[in-house]
Amino acid sequence: MKLRLLIIGALMAGALFAQGQGRRGTNRNSNTQSQQTPAQLAARQMQMIAAFLHLDSDQTSALMENTALLGLLTTEETTLQANAATLKTEYSTLATQLLGAPSATPAELSAIEGLITTDLQLRVTAAGEIVSVLQNLNPALSTEQSANLPRLIGALVGGGSQQ
Repeated sequence: MKLRLLIIGALMAGALFAQGQGRRGTNRNSNTQSQQTPAQLAARQMQMIAAFLHLDSDQTSALMENTALLGLLTTEETTLQANAATLKTEYSTLATQLLGAPSATPAELSAIEGLITTDLQLRVTAAGEIVSVLQNLNPALSTEQSANLPRLIGALVGGGSQQ
């Protein structure tokens, strides 16, 4: 009986570890994305937007040629990358402090909260600009594409694609 439970547990653990990361792909802090430049990440985000909304080739070209939007997204990605590195350090320091004094309220909480708020503000601002560009796209979005804008905003503000 004990052997059977051990085998079942091992099989379940193996199945869970084999799952990967699901539909969202790699997360923001993965090695693959950290090796990409902010400009590459911004261009990739625009390609994902085009795929998310099923833009046709003319719409995709119009979106990709918007240098102002690409510049905004590049700036956003630059700041997000810097904040991710700082957050990693702050979380590590927080963990160390909590190990020494579990009931203390470390100062790092304030820094972490500020960085998370900044990241959210960046994403909201970028999402607003993206929606503005998409609403003024030539050729215009179809009714179906426009209906998917709220889902797109959720994906952009949440920091990932939710196809």
